[in-house]
Amino acid sequence: MTTITTGSSTIPPPPLPTDEDARGGDSPSPTVQTAADPSQLALEPVTPSRISTFDFGDGEDSAKALPPVDGGRHAWQFLAASFLLEIFVWGYAFSFATILVYLQSHDPWQQNSLSALSAIGTTQLGLLYVLPTFAVVVLRRYGEYVRLVQWTSLVVSCCSMFLSSWATQLWQLVVLQGFLCGVANTLIFAPVFLYFSDWWVARRGMAWGVIGAGNGFGGFILPWLINAVLEAKGSAWMCRVWTAFTAVTFAASIILLQPRIPFVKPTDGRAPWLAVDWRFSHNPVFLCMAISTLFASLAYLPVANYLAVYAASFSSSTMTINLVVGLFNLAACGGCILVGRIADYSLTLGLTLVGLCGLMLSLTAWGLADTLGKVYAFAVLFGLTGQQAAASAAVTKDLSLNSPQTSTLIVTLLAAVRGATSLFIPVVLQALYDSRHAKEAPTFGKYGFLRMIVFVGAASAGLALCGLLMGGLRRKYAIKSN
Repeated sequence: MTTITTGSSTIPPPPLPTDEDARGGDSPSPTVQTAADPSQLALEPVTPSRISTFDFGDGEDSAKALPPVDGGRHAWQFLAASFLLEIFVWGYAFSFATILVYLQSHDPWQQNSLSALSAIGTTQLGLLYVLPTFAVVVLRRYGEYVRLVQWTSLVVSCCSMFLSSWATQLWQLVVLQGFLCGVANTLIFAPVFLYFSDWWVARRGMAWGVIGAGNGFGGFILPWLINAVLEAKGSAWMCRVWTAFTAVTFAASIILLQPRIPFVKPTDGRAPWLAVDWRFSHNPVFLCMAISTLFASLAYLPVANYLAVYAASFSSSTMTINLVVGLFNLAACGGCILVGRIADYSLTLGLTLVGLCGLMLSLTAWGLADTLGKVYAFAVLFGLTGQQAAASAAVTKDLSLNSPQTSTLIVTLLAAVRGATSLFIPVVLQALYDSRHAKEAPTFGKYGFLRMIVFVGAASAGLALCGLLMGGLRRKYAIKSN
């Protein structure tokens, strides 16, 4: 390879443009414009910058400066739009417990069993977890249709929720709110996965934590709002009010959610369906992260699902129960950012701390909680420290060679692990909760929660062990760029 010599230094020529620089390829690096006169290289000092250029490939002098990664107005705009979508896309599914309580006691829904009514929220939540893996693959290949898919999905989601306000049978709610809203909301949110790795690289864990904090924020504020509308106007008007809220929020988020690298439709055929480096799939680092995600879900979901039941053992006040759940979700909001930031610094430290904190809190703060004040304390502490999901994006730096396609697939696969766990965990929890001893209050494990508390502690210990193993695995098996 020839070189250009300037003084005492030798500078290689700039790389030539490739077809992979378009969005359809596997390389995340945009094309660099070359100088017309090589001698100009001696006159311009080379300075590092987070700003790069993108060549539209039309043969013209049309290179466009790209916004910087890991900061800047456009990157934070993307994060704000993603945060809003997180609140309302996931908010209904995670607030469904509030709706379920109402449906159980009002016609025509109270004639259905609890498990049958739960199918509405479970269907939507399962789709939100599992579908992104497939949605991202399709939208990455046909990037010119992303906006059309989002706006169409907004119409489908809002119309389905609006029509459900006239539903009179359970299957109608399952189809309209569970299935159609689940699919549509997944497609609205999918570009967050699609564009995330382009906007955030070095601070990926922190950024993913900010997005995940929207889940906790929504879990804090939405149950209060939904419950207020249900009590004042009933479920039909709740569906109509929710439609209006989501229509405005989704529209604003879609407008703000912009890709960093413009999509250029390839002229010589589409890229492969899965243009990823599949070495990560059997890499011990990924397998350890997947197992840690399973353990984290087994530890977190019992608390998230049954904390309200435990609080009800101390007080029958709806306000008190909602406050416990609200504090838990609000603490989770800050915990996502905290754990994500720690994972950026050290993934091993982040996983280990989440596991150890879960182990200690479940066996002490929860196991020995004998007053409502102690339940409040446990809710805040566990919500703050239990956010292993915020570390999902940080592991991609060891597995993806900075490929956005591979990074996105890794994050969606880890989300699918959490989704699969959420589908079978209700059956496990029903077996762990001993309703026969719901009135008993021994020193440890009160009100029939002994087995569940021990289960959460054991799952947290497994997560901590995965965290300790992750350090050695990363040093040995992390995929390094050449």
